[in-house]
Amino acid sequence: MRNQKELLIYFLRLGSAQFGGPVALLQAMREELILNKKWYSEDDFRLGLAISQMAPGPIATQVAIFFGWLTGGWRTALLVAIVFIFPSFFIVTLMAMAYQHFEIAPWLLALSAGASPAVIAVMLKGARKLLQSSPVKEPSFIFFAVISLTVTVLFNKEIIWVFILAALAPLFKNFKSTLPAVFLPVVFFQPIPWKKAWDILQYFFEVGSFVFGSGLVIVPFLYGGVVEEYGWLTHQEFLMALTVAILTPGPIVIAVAFMGYLMAGLQGALLATIGIFLPCYIFVVIFAPLFIRINKNPLLHQSVDLLSACALGAILGGAWILCEKTITSPVAVIILATSWFLMEKTKLSEIFIILGAALGTLLWAQIL
Repeated sequence: MRNQKELLIYFLRLGSAQFGGPVALLQAMREELILNKKWYSEDDFRLGLAISQMAPGPIATQVAIFFGWLTGGWRTALLVAIVFIFPSFFIVTLMAMAYQHFEIAPWLLALSAGASPAVIAVMLKGARKLLQSSPVKEPSFIFFAVISLTVTVLFNKEIIWVFILAALAPLFKNFKSTLPAVFLPVVFFQPIPWKKAWDILQYFFEVGSFVFGSGLVIVPFLYGGVVEEYGWLTHQEFLMALTVAILTPGPIVIAVAFMGYLMAGLQGALLATIGIFLPCYIFVVIFAPLFIRINKNPLLHQSVDLLSACALGAILGGAWILCEKTITSPVAVIILATSWFLMEKTKLSEIFIILGAALGTLLWAQIL
């Protein structure tokens, strides 16, 4: 029998030590909570996955929040979210402090130069996994995937209306015959203007409200906003944030803490993190009872499929954008190809491949 204290200790430990992104986190949850401790059933786990696919936000965080909701309602769900996210937030924020305030930027830049092509390989692998689990033969899926990819590449960012249209398309298609079921969508701590604080919180909340599936989907959304549109970060700083997040235990989306710190110090890191994770908490806690009732509605699952198509196009488009700005030398091409090969043909963890690429590039630079 589970209790709140044991559950919080488990998710604090998971968020502190589990690398490998959403797949590894979900696998660890299933093995420990369902198979070993038997606190939840397989049906609970499948329902948590179904809810995470229907609502915005990173999958692993949503499932963790759902388990908290099952255990003790919204309060336990909130505590689970905090203890699960805090370790990676703490590590990433420390890295951002070191990057901005100490003389480690050249080292981190050298590491990032090697890790960036490997990160792109991770994105491509994520796209392949999403493709394998999607109805790729459906014309509507292909249509929205191509539209999302094209829009992302042309505008250097994902357009939110593509996702909204994809989610609503099945409702219009079946409106006459079926009643639609819709779901609504210190030195390090310096005061910042209220306007800037609100802008940061609002922007990341909006992004968090439309990121479905893997945390990698967030890449084109954030790149188009923080780099291209607002100019809050440079291309290199964006890649640095993404690299640090992948090399950190917990959800990849925690890259926003690094970005927020570079924008506005510790307050920026907190606001960005709250903004990006708050939507998934709200959707899971408030709409979980509704999702349980309409889980088998075919229109809802069609909407989820088309959102997956948009996510696939967004990931591929984001990888294209980063390739244009990152894969600019034969060495980068070799790192990308080698990383892809190792991820596909070996059982090596992504974290070790990225670390190997980063450290290898740094060592090569020192030799030269």
